[in-house]
Amino acid sequence: MFRATRAFQKSTMLRAASRRALSTTRISAAATGQRVLILGSGNVVSPAVEYLAEKSELAPTITLGSNDPATASELATKYKRVTAAHIDVTDNAALDAAIAEHDLVVSLVPWKLHPDVARACINRKVNMVTTSYVSPAMEEMHDDAVAAGVTILNEIGLDPGIDHLGAMRVIDDVKDRGGRIKSFVSFCGGLPAAEASFVPLQYKFSWSPKGVLLAGLSQAVYREDGVDHTTDAGKLFNYDRPMDLFPSLNIEGYPNRNSLVYESVYGIEGADTILRGTLRFKGFCKVMRAMQSMGLFAEASVPAGGTNWAKCVASVLNASGSDARAAAEDFLKTGGASPSDIRYILDTLDRLGLLSDTEPVPNAPSVIDAVCSQLEKKLQYGPGERDMVLLSHQFVASWPDGSESDISSTFVRCGDPNGHTAMAETVGIPCALGVEHVLRGTVSGAGVIRPVDRALYKPLLADLEKLGISMIEEERPRPM
Repeated sequence: MFRATRAFQKSTMLRAASRRALSTTRISAAATGQRVLILGSGNVVSPAVEYLAEKSELAPTITLGSNDPATASELATKYKRVTAAHIDVTDNAALDAAIAEHDLVVSLVPWKLHPDVARACINRKVNMVTTSYVSPAMEEMHDDAVAAGVTILNEIGLDPGIDHLGAMRVIDDVKDRGGRIKSFVSFCGGLPAAEASFVPLQYKFSWSPKGVLLAGLSQAVYREDGVDHTTDAGKLFNYDRPMDLFPSLNIEGYPNRNSLVYESVYGIEGADTILRGTLRFKGFCKVMRAMQSMGLFAEASVPAGGTNWAKCVASVLNASGSDARAAAEDFLKTGGASPSDIRYILDTLDRLGLLSDTEPVPNAPSVIDAVCSQLEKKLQYGPGERDMVLLSHQFVASWPDGSESDISSTFVRCGDPNGHTAMAETVGIPCALGVEHVLRGTVSGAGVIRPVDRALYKPLLADLEKLGISMIEEERPRPM
């Protein structure tokens, strides 16, 4: 809810009540017993299945399709109307046969496989939901999906997902009041909760370590103060900046993907600043830059003779002998790192076991894969440890009278030490709600779409708020 005026809060409550009444009508009119195929067995699957199996009034029948049948079966046994099936998404015939037996498909497999699933859904005229970004390959299927009358709802997780819903609520409200968005800055991150952050990198992995590293090796495009910027290829960790979005947290951020795509998606053409980015605790990017420059993110094979990490790192650095710490220190000095940064980086690498002469290098096809296995081993969440999700939108709105406002929309959530992580919950639940709306037929239009239309984001936000997931919005006059 906005904190701008009491009248606006009352209006929001009335609209929410109206939407709840409309939602009840839609549910009572919807056909029950619809069949949903969920592909994947990662962390976000569990909260999505839990919601659809136990909380959704549509009561769909769910099939968990995975190439890890043991994990899928373990999850399926917890709920009614849920069964597990062994499905290899790369087997086109098996995928087609599975899709043909369902009314909707949720693709939670790696993003590179989504186009294969989407193509099969279009051929079978079956709707699809996924939490991933719209890739060029997915975008190319838009016209085919429209022709087939198939809805493919994308970007309905956390980031992307909840970020879109919160952003569009503010953007449309500003437009409704005659204003325009002059600046939009959005940062999101999944981090350890404070009590679980006393680890190297101040980070723990709630999803694939390689996915985290590769995301940081991509390029980013953004606009700041009227100037468009493109980061150097593979150097995204060089663009970190201190962030004061959450004053009690010592965090930094760096740009993420192509922010300018959302200039047209959000309808904020002409904005002076459009920047979307990723949040980490301070020091993360410093170590990532060092590891990358040292060659630890290389796709090359693990050096022969690199039986332990000290030998492996020394070999990657082309150093004689196996004193990895000395070799790393010399390398960082040559690169111009300050003494304090060198101490911090070496201490972090040491705590991760990457300078150890006793820790073996995991069997892996490449250096980066071995590093990812090591990070996954060292930086897993333990029993009872919580993660934390941070999301911040910062807007500058300009008004017809020449005045401006600062508008913020923020979201913080910690995981349940005895339940789902905050990341899994805030990705899985929006996805499940998206499934509900597609099954009800309340999603207007076919094609490859995002949840940025008012008719979709408003009821989705209302549904999330009933589940305790909500953005806090504030508006303040901007000093002239």
